[in-house]
Amino acid sequence: MRRSLLSTLLFVSLYQVANAVTDHTRPFLAWSPQSVRHELRADSAIVSSKDVVSSMNELVDCSHKVVLFVDESELHASDLNTGRPGLKREMKNAKYSTQIAFVHGELDFEELATKQAEKCHATLINADSTESISSLKTPAFVYLHLPADSSEKQDGTLDSIISTIKQQAKKDYLVVYSSSKTKNPLTRRRLDVRQDPEQQPGEPQPSQQPSGVFHHYTFFSQGIYMALLIMFLVVPIILIGVSWNLSILAPVRFESKPKMQ
Repeated sequence: MRRSLLSTLLFVSLYQVANAVTDHTRPFLAWSPQSVRHELRADSAIVSSKDVVSSMNELVDCSHKVVLFVDESELHASDLNTGRPGLKREMKNAKYSTQIAFVHGELDFEELATKQAEKCHATLINADSTESISSLKTPAFVYLHLPADSSEKQDGTLDSIISTIKQQAKKDYLVVYSSSKTKNPLTRRRLDVRQDPEQQPGEPQPSQQPSGVFHHYTFFSQGIYMALLIMFLVVPIILIGVSWNLSILAPVRFESKPKMQ
């Protein structure tokens, strides 16, 4: 029983440490229907954004007709474990694909796309719909920003954009997929006060206190997790020690000496 309890507590501790490490990270994906000259490979699951940017300069070598940068807000590696059949299908059917689970650090994806387009002397197009890239001239760089939404809508938008790019560049394109804005962990997430639609830009927002018990109280935090961990670890040990001490019985009389025959 004690072994199972200690193993459970150890698993919970490791899980909390892993969540703390992977908080404020985003995945990085890249794929192409054709082979690339300089493949981007990661030696570990957690990579800094500086290393990704430096490797991007080799991956994007100005040899593709179209390079698509997809910036999906609040994208986390856990979102790719379930769902996203369209994105997984594109990665599976690609001749070259790479994926880094956790990229930590600041990453301005739009600025990165701008610098890569300037390096290749290509046109950068902000594509909010398929109409804006239906008549693009290659070579071209396309930046697509996807707001946080359902996985079905994200896959539908991505499929429409890639289908339009295939009509212009056939198989000579490269897709780079990541996120500039990371997802806040559930233990620290706060609901922002919505701005009044009649309020003019630049005016201070009126003081509105959000209602609801989750806005006024923090039910889970690092201190609470540590207190629970100590309670479940120390209290059982104390109870076991006290029960063992109470189970010690003093003799009611002295033992009699054996009779000599």
